[in-house]
Amino acid sequence: MIFPTASRDNMGAGKYRLVPTLGARYNLPEITPGSWAAFLLRYDYDFAGESDRNHISELQLAPLVNFALPDGWFVDLYPSSDIRYNFAAKRPGDSGRWFFPFNVMVGKLLTRSIVASLEIGVPIVNDYQVYDFKLEARVGFFL
Repeated sequence: MIFPTASRDNMGAGKYRLVPTLGARYNLPEITPGSWAAFLLRYDYDFAGESDRNHISELQLAPLVNFALPDGWFVDLYPSSDIRYNFAAKRPGDSGRWFFPFNVMVGKLLTRSIVASLEIGVPIVNDYQVYDFKLEARVGFFL
């Protein structure tokens, strides 16, 4: 569930949203030990909020492939659910309903409980504007 936290139009959707998610994973030891592929399907939609804001109805996909490398390194293709299809009305500036980027993430397991990664994304099909360039640095902790 996503709650509206921003009061200005350019700071958030102003809607209460649900994002049900379904995923499946398949190990790929024939590539390298620890490699795997997964498919993530999400549907982001609003159910309440400010009536003057745009309706949200968006399919999000992530055909993730993880390549395990030596010494705790890894490379992921499509690590985020950034492939999107907009079922709602077109927004100003959008020429279509699809957003299809190329995303890659490189990371390293620093210790048994800490992972660091850097993700880069660039649009291939940008008819439904999500971003022009994406750069995310992450640090994760396992308990």
